[in-house]
Amino acid sequence: MASQHVLCWHVAATMLEELVSTDLRRAFWSQPPTPDLLVHSDLGGQYCGNDHRKLLRDR
Repeated sequence: MASQHVLCWHVAATMLEELVSTDLRRAFWSQPPTPDLLVHSDLGGQYCGNDHRKLLRDR
């Protein structure tokens, strides 16, 4: 089953890893992840950072 709901979004002057990690935490808080979770990104550097990858791995 798929959902096309936006769970979290944020606008800022810069795209830091902290920004995307914070938004991922907010999305997980608003809707706890399921085992078949699929996360889309544009593969920018901030999405490849250690904190962001750890959040995804630990969920």
